[in-house]
Amino acid sequence: MKALAARLATVVGVVAALVLAGAAPAEAHAVHIGVDPSNWRSTVTAVTPQVGDVRVSLGDDAQRLTVTVTGDAQVVVAGYHDEPFLRLARTGAWLNQRATTTWTVAGPQAIQPPDVDDHAAPRWKRVASTGSWRWHDARTHWAGYALPPMVALHPDREQLVEQWLIPLTVDGRTGVITGHLDWIPGPNPAPGAALVVVPAVVLLAIGLMRRWRAAAVIALGTLIGLDVVHSVGMVTGRVGGTWTRLAALPGHGAFAVGLWLGMLACAIGIARRRHLTFSVYAAAMLSAIVFLIDGVPSIALVWRSQAITGLPVALDRYFVAALTGGSLGLLLATILLIRRLDRRTPTSVYPPQLAAA
Repeated sequence: MKALAARLATVVGVVAALVLAGAAPAEAHAVHIGVDPSNWRSTVTAVTPQVGDVRVSLGDDAQRLTVTVTGDAQVVVAGYHDEPFLRLARTGAWLNQRATTTWTVAGPQAIQPPDVDDHAAPRWKRVASTGSWRWHDARTHWAGYALPPMVALHPDREQLVEQWLIPLTVDGRTGVITGHLDWIPGPNPAPGAALVVVPAVVLLAIGLMRRWRAAAVIALGTLIGLDVVHSVGMVTGRVGGTWTRLAALPGHGAFAVGLWLGMLACAIGIARRRHLTFSVYAAAMLSAIVFLIDGVPSIALVWRSQAITGLPVALDRYFVAALTGGSLGLLLATILLIRRLDRRTPTSVYPPQLAAA
């Protein structure tokens, strides 16, 4: 039992190190970090004055606003304090370096220069060669953690929370981007909860089977498939370039691919009985990683209505539930198998109860 405890402690330590290593890139983006699943839905309703070559859209679950100019219009978007913040034309995008909003939306690591003054003449810096810019604008979503009073009173009702607006000028004419923020209650969590519990119990049973190898291989393959589909949804649901989309995954996807390849190697090792003990230990570690970095951060989708995903939200909800329950069940099953492998006698290659598997 001491040997088993030492080995399990090693597994937990390695998992913790890998999760911490993967957390830094995950925090650089909003979705697995992601932005967490929520019940908020924000919608752009109009842009005035109506100009055909000015387009506005919301992405990343209303966290990122994109304004694009494709024609001859000159657009200036106002910041949080009505100061000139962003200038757009077909030939490029410029940010006002003296606007407070410029440094606010740049993130906590940005260092605000001492000459920032919302009332001073703008100092424009070109930031793009096309007439499109995307940023996190707090005006398009609910910024606080506490629910609005009406939502707190009736959280089970779909309701309009507020109208939001962002001032701008188009060719010198005063205008505004308008939208509304709605509360959309989540679904009945019972079906999703069942899809967490059932795979967990089914895969846990692998650890009690006499002929367990084929079931473990199938479980690992299924877990890989669930994680791949869920990850594809996370990437395709984001807005931006390829690198920005891949930022939805730890290590911009490299960590996830390595995880899938490792699980595939475990499945092959178990199927061929090559390095069987090592393969089971590795499967335990990788199942724990999937559970901690892919399942747990997304599980709120089971009872919430909105998420950043390119898949239908209802479909992704079931993928998340099955992924979370399956990874937990396989983790527990491999721990049981490790205990059985730990009991084998020194003179036998496989213990009697596993040799027949």
